[in-house]
Amino acid sequence: MLKYFSLVLIFASGAVAVSPAARTAPAADSSPLGALDADRAALTSLTMVADIQTPKSNDRWATFPMYFDYSAPNKYRSEIKTGGFEGDLIGVADGAFIWSYSTKKKAVTKTPQAAAIESIRKAGPTDLLTVLATPSLTFSSLFNLVSATPKDTNTLLEITPKTAVKDYDKIQILVSSDGKTPLVAEAFKRNKIIARMIFKTYTRNAKVDMTKFTFTVPANVTVTEK
Repeated sequence: MLKYFSLVLIFASGAVAVSPAARTAPAADSSPLGALDADRAALTSLTMVADIQTPKSNDRWATFPMYFDYSAPNKYRSEIKTGGFEGDLIGVADGAFIWSYSTKKKAVTKTPQAAAIESIRKAGPTDLLTVLATPSLTFSSLFNLVSATPKDTNTLLEITPKTAVKDYDKIQILVSSDGKTPLVAEAFKRNKIIARMIFKTYTRNAKVDMTKFTFTVPANVTVTEK
């Protein structure tokens, strides 16, 4: 279950938190993925609320609220409320490290942010929370655009990872008419939906509480360093 929560986070394609290296704008690209990349690179902050859904039996879906905040150039915080599965799943990038905390398991993982980014460049977009939060890891560099199909006034994009990964085969993202805002997204494995994200709010460049981007390890919690 946990891997699906990490997987689906890529769908918040406007969220950005760059690596400690200097922030650079992506090269001009008029494709649908280029439009998403350009919007990501231009953000100074983002506040977003979404519902993550994973399939259950009998055509039912489990729904988990997600809250996400970002501040340029390299900080973000995500919280997913999973209830009995994992408790709260909290991810914090403080500019140097990514802290991942499961409140039910009482376990914290600490990963150097730069190392996580470099791993994705080499192995493909498997750590999708970091992709979500890193505009230097552009969609155009990580994914192939298979199709862009008009749907009502919006556009449905189908993309596949340029470097094959094991957890999913393709992603479909419904974006707004200007191509900049994700509305609904789904991940597929062998043509079956394994995760869905429904965006409820998507607020660019508003004031963000900077205290959200620090993490203090709770008492009696194990820390694993990667």
